Amino acid sequence: MTRSHRLLAASVLAAALVLAGALTLQPGGSSRRPAPDAAYAAARASTQAGDLARFLRFSGTGTVTVTPDTAQISVTATGEGDTAKEALDASSTDMEKIVARLKQLGVAEDDMQTGGVWSYRGWDTPRRYQASNTLNVTVRDVAKAGTLLGEATDAGASEVSGPSFSVADRRGAYRQALRQAIEDARAKADAAAAGMGVAVSGVVSVAEDGASSAPVMYAAADAARSSKAVPVQAGKLEVDATVTVTFSYS
Repeated sequence: MTRSHRLLAASVLAAALVLAGALTLQPGGSSRRPAPDAAYAAARASTQAGDLARFLRFSGTGTVTVTPDTAQISVTATGEGDTAKEALDASSTDMEKIVARLKQLGVAEDDMQTGGVWSYRGWDTPRRYQASNTLNVTVRDVAKAGTLLGEATDAGASEVSGPSFSVADRRGAYRQALRQAIEDARAKADAAAAGMGVAVSGVVSVAEDGASSAPVMYAAADAARSSKAVPVQAGKLEVDATVTVTFSYS
């Protein structure tokens, strides 16, 4: 390549570089940057004084106290025999008596469900078999829970447990607690806005933080007792709700 050709190539390359630089630079020499996303800019709080995002975010809680109207109890019949069949037959016979007695006391068949049946060789008596049959019972009249535990024991149950209390319309109670939680968050936002000399203008979002209830109450029953009703106190249940609410203000 001759000297003149090399000079021409260098001139073309320099012109191309100058043109590329002109396309990527704004007047004044600053680089062109993409505009920030509008939603992101509105959601974040600016670090510059006097440029705060117009949003307030507060959590709120609500609690509704309800009287339990439903209880769950469990009763178990056990049996023993030289074979697994003999053990199962023994536990089944006692369970049939228990079911019959519960029906006499007004428990509907739909409110009784078998929780499990087991048979196994005894650990301390390897030549003997043991079996158990567990029945879960829903009690619609919580005042009868203690009586049913005692009667089931007399009918042949070797183990009983419960009651655990609940409320049938738990969703309704939770909705009430949810309304209280939102009102609580709004009251906090109104107080904060008043301190800032502004007013809450709307709700941007509401997030449910989950539901909870107070620990379920239990009352144990001794299978060695007579048919005397087991003392049971239903007490009260608390249904809680928590929300996080984002408000706009102006």
